[in-house]
Amino acid sequence: MKNIGGGMPQLNPYIRYVNKLTNATKGYHVPWRILYDFEMIYVTKGVCTVETKEKKYTVGEGCLHIMPPFLYHKRDVDPAVETDYYDVHFDFIYNSFDADFAVPEIYMKMCADGVEEAPVDKKLSGRRVIVPEFIQIVESLKLKNSLESAAVFERMYKEWSKGTASGLLNAKAAMLQVIAMLTEDIGGGKSDIFAGFIGYIFDHYFEDIDLERFVSGYGISVSRFRYLFKSRMKKAPQEFIIDFRVEQAKKLLASGDYTVSEVSDMVGYDDIHYFSRMFKKKTDMSPTEYKRQNYLK
Repeated sequence: MKNIGGGMPQLNPYIRYVNKLTNATKGYHVPWRILYDFEMIYVTKGVCTVETKEKKYTVGEGCLHIMPPFLYHKRDVDPAVETDYYDVHFDFIYNSFDADFAVPEIYMKMCADGVEEAPVDKKLSGRRVIVPEFIQIVESLKLKNSLESAAVFERMYKEWSKGTASGLLNAKAAMLQVIAMLTEDIGGGKSDIFAGFIGYIFDHYFEDIDLERFVSGYGISVSRFRYLFKSRMKKAPQEFIIDFRVEQAKKLLASGDYTVSEVSDMVGYDDIHYFSRMFKKKTDMSPTEYKRQNYLK
């Protein structure tokens, strides 16, 4: 398999399949499997659960979920909860050099009762997939206008189902509108997530920082947050944390009230040797040298 990064100007989505699942999906189960294209789900009622080898999360009403290719996962709908959602299989850019495939044949026949793991299609697992840089994985993003979003997905579903040239073009137009809503909603939330992260670091820099726990409240993955943060701040989140901790350490060292070991612990490093390496990397001097030269007498 090969993922090729690209920016938004490359977008030319190819819709492979659109489905609308209604109350009949009660108890619907997608076994452990690997996708060979992107899958987008928009939940209009109820909730579904997605599980990967690393984590488990839910996609609730009014939320969008995008699963990238080649990620091992499964999905379930609670039999006790009436759940409706639109399901779209697509590529951001169609690769004409690789053979296309039929979604019902490759995916849906594997969702029968009793199937716990779908076999891997070796040919399709080698597909070349173009992954635009702005998208990684959208776990559960609450779109701002649920009525408008549902209308766009309904239009995509109806137009694609026609099977005509004009219908496919109209479905593609609806997909582009969904992508526009996605980027607008995430873009509109950038300031909130950035401010929230910076504020969190201000208050908790001396603790272990769990990025996954922080970003879970924003419905995006850690990798996507890292991309967004670095695009805006010109540095990775971890580098921002280190820089902030070093600045706090400089103040503490200059006060003369604490030993290097105490300062290391106070800014979140229980390993004094690691702290000293990070400090010297950022200031070109050891904590001891900095304290000696900047001690405020």
